[in-house]
Amino acid sequence: MKKSLIGLIGAVAVLQGLASYAGFSPAYLLSAPGVATGIGSKLLCSARYVSGFSEHQSFDDLVQYSGILQELTVEFDSNEKTVTTSLFLAGPWQRA
Repeated sequence: MKKSLIGLIGAVAVLQGLASYAGFSPAYLLSAPGVATGIGSKLLCSARYVSGFSEHQSFDDLVQYSGILQELTVEFDSNEKTVTTSLFLAGPWQRA
């Protein structure tokens, strides 16, 4: 048990060190999923309901910004004209 805890703490420290070395602060890593889902919802909503692109075309255009956006789960609601997104099905869910 004690070895597992020490190993886990060590692994987290190494990963945080690598992320910091690459230029990603802990605050950035914590806020990135919310930013990705929020901007994804906004851009998809605009493309679909303002520009009139198809759902497929809207998504294809979105993923050109970043490969991670391919992992978004997207729900279009044509009645309400909204788009809801989640990253890796884990949230945070964002609606635009």
